[in-house]
Amino acid sequence: MPTSYIGKPPSDLKHCIELCWSEKSTGQQKCSFYEVYPDSNVKLVFRFSRLKYRMVLVGPITEKATIEIDHTSDYFGFRFHPGHAPRIVDVKEADMVDSTVDVESIAGKSVEALSLQLSELQNHEDRQRIMENLIRTTLPSSKNERCLLAAELIRSQSGQLKISELAYQLGIHVRTLERLFQNEVGLSPKKIIRHVRLRKVMEHIYIGTHNTLGELAYFCGYADQSHMIREFKELTGKLPGDPEACDPMPIEGSPSTRIIHRHKP
Repeated sequence: MPTSYIGKPPSDLKHCIELCWSEKSTGQQKCSFYEVYPDSNVKLVFRFSRLKYRMVLVGPITEKATIEIDHTSDYFGFRFHPGHAPRIVDVKEADMVDSTVDVESIAGKSVEALSLQLSELQNHEDRQRIMENLIRTTLPSSKNERCLLAAELIRSQSGQLKISELAYQLGIHVRTLERLFQNEVGLSPKKIIRHVRLRKVMEHIYIGTHNTLGELAYFCGYADQSHMIREFKELTGKLPGDPEACDPMPIEGSPSTRIIHRHKP
């Protein structure tokens, strides 16, 4: 979906927040469908205006899916690092895979009151600070230190490590590591690594840092260019060179993929 603002978190929240984003109402009396690609992140999505509001947590997505956007509302959201989402609701990340959970309050503040507060603010950065202050008071969804460390190692190395190497660094067997991730995050470590690499590829395609796909594949840790193209197409249905690969456009007609989030009046 389109975003008019993307902000980085402050230093004390970098361990859990990947980024925040914001989109203001276009004023158009319509809704649109947008494709979203697989990822291992939990997303907090807050739709609000003076008259209506809704906050949801969108869990990790295992296959390409669709979300519906209401153009009469403002949106604000966070992308949390895999395994590091705060416990805003009493649901584990593993139980949110391919689903959404409605949020009624955050850190004791009702979504209704928060909607009114953010509606009065026209500055994206001010809205971000309000939300970050609430996030600071919450605990991590996963309390397993090994899971948190493993997820951080995958992220810090941009997915450029093998499962066996990750298990060795943690001092556990590969199968123990796989069970740990399934219990805490709901995804295998291999799947998370693939998602992290996909995000890395898309970031570099978007900013145009490499002259060839071969250079990009090498930089992002793929065996070769064909490996990157094959995995990219498997996850997104597109090729890395497609113009809309990193900036999906509204879907015309009925969505062909599963709808994981719909606008509710």
